[in-house]
Amino acid sequence: MVTFLKSLSIRIRLTALFVIIFGVSTIFFAGAIYYSLNDSLLQDFDNALYNYSIDVSRNIEFGINDDVLFQVDKDKIFPFSSGNALILIRHSSGTVLSQEGNFGDLKFPYREEIRQVNEGADSSYTTLEDIKDLPEAEADSYRLITFPLTDIGPSSFYLQIAVPMTTFEVQLDRLTRIITYGFPALLLIAILLGLYL
Repeated sequence: MVTFLKSLSIRIRLTALFVIIFGVSTIFFAGAIYYSLNDSLLQDFDNALYNYSIDVSRNIEFGINDDVLFQVDKDKIFPFSSGNALILIRHSSGTVLSQEGNFGDLKFPYREEIRQVNEGADSSYTTLEDIKDLPEAEADSYRLITFPLTDIGPSSFYLQIAVPMTTFEVQLDRLTRIITYGFPALLLIAILLGLYL
């Protein structure tokens, strides 16, 4: 191996060194951009979902015996920016009091989510990736928010909304394609520049 490397010209060896340094640096830089943008997009998505939950909660009322009165305005409530929402109201015990949307056999997790809210979080977010029991799924994954209804009812009641992550997935997929096809092109340019220099 050493003999083979020595047989290569200085030009080729310097080019190889340049390409390796450039390639490794580019990989780390692309990874940093990917994860940074992933966090930023997810934060924006969660903010939109939080505001959406506030709008939905304004249509919920509680009766004298804590009966749930859910006034459904389908034109306003159900369409999220990236698809249709699944809406559910439950007691902290896990009992479902009301739900709107075609859930199929999909069950929302709630224990860990309610625990996070009880520990001080204004709401809890969970990505649902196992949605095989959801009929007519609009995306590969759904984002679930667990939102306490403390302002309009007892603190033991929670609003849960799951929405398709279509917008998030499309934007992340676009970035993945850019990295996948752009990285080999950059390496080719690096090789040509290395040979030239």
